[in-house]
Amino acid sequence: MLRKLHIALALGPVLLAGGAVRAATTLNGAEFYSNETVKYGRWEMRMRMAATPGSVSSFFTYYNNSSKGSPEPWREIDLEVIGKSVNGFQSNLITGNAASRTTSEAFQTCACDVSKEFHTYTLDWTPDSIVYRMDGQTVRKNLGTEPQVKDLTQMPQSYRMNIWGTTAADWAGTMDPEKLPVVQTVNWIAYSAYTPGQGPNGSNFTQKWIDEFNSLDTQRWARGNWTFDGNLADFTPNNAVVSGGYLMLILSKKGWNGNVTPPADPQGNSRPPTAIAARADAAPLRMEATPGRLRVFAGAQSSEVSVSDLQGRILARSKGPGWMQFDNLPRGLLIVRSPEGSRLVPMP
Repeated sequence: MLRKLHIALALGPVLLAGGAVRAATTLNGAEFYSNETVKYGRWEMRMRMAATPGSVSSFFTYYNNSSKGSPEPWREIDLEVIGKSVNGFQSNLITGNAASRTTSEAFQTCACDVSKEFHTYTLDWTPDSIVYRMDGQTVRKNLGTEPQVKDLTQMPQSYRMNIWGTTAADWAGTMDPEKLPVVQTVNWIAYSAYTPGQGPNGSNFTQKWIDEFNSLDTQRWARGNWTFDGNLADFTPNNAVVSGGYLMLILSKKGWNGNVTPPADPQGNSRPPTAIAARADAAPLRMEATPGRLRVFAGAQSSEVSVSDLQGRILARSKGPGWMQFDNLPRGLLIVRSPEGSRLVPMP
């Protein structure tokens, strides 16, 4: 979704290009962003996302000069929960420049409601690939040979989380302010630098820090006080709250001054030992689609692979591992699920 211009705008009516006046915002949201910029790394985050129609709840990396336009490029890697779709998250790579952006949106499904449960999300960014994982399972992988991944290597980026309301109802649904507030709750976040072959046991990542949000680290983080076109909310520091060992990003009506109690994570309030790093190089599903036929290669973790339509109706299933063939499938987008992850597949 082409929607973010990270420009600090004055609150109230704003003059846009061509003399149009941007309507005053009606909501308050939050953006929480790093003071540093990095090139490459691994981010692991334990989060319960927010969702109501019209909302966007996110983690993303962002080249800070993207919105300035040519000759500055646009560079961004997104993980977003869009309000009308709670059974997964949208991934997106954004390149090009402010006047002409290239995107590669995909929706990663799960048999869950990400607005009611904590999940561990992982983003790996290296020169060789960009990998998304959910609860340790690879759900998307873009290789370094792809043009967007190559372009993203050019600039260091900050890393950010935000919650806001969009005017793009066809994308995220129509906002009903009476359903607010909604809260994106972050239990912890860990960052590992990209250190090829120099990490533990010869791995490619070395952990730099863990933030369990026992307090607000103002050396590491800052809170936004701006908005952008297409956003129903003004970002305010008051809606980014660290309390009880959690970070809470709140989307509310303007004038709301209530309190929010963070939901308890069943895994506890600290980052547990994790097997994500050990599984970081697990191969994603491989697929070959031809009219009516889909061939899927799944690794040893995949005891079963299913193919369903966008309404969740299972069209076929088979046992793995190895190559499986599914015949007589309809044209259009289908969902392939296995313990290794879920993928949207366009059938020709």
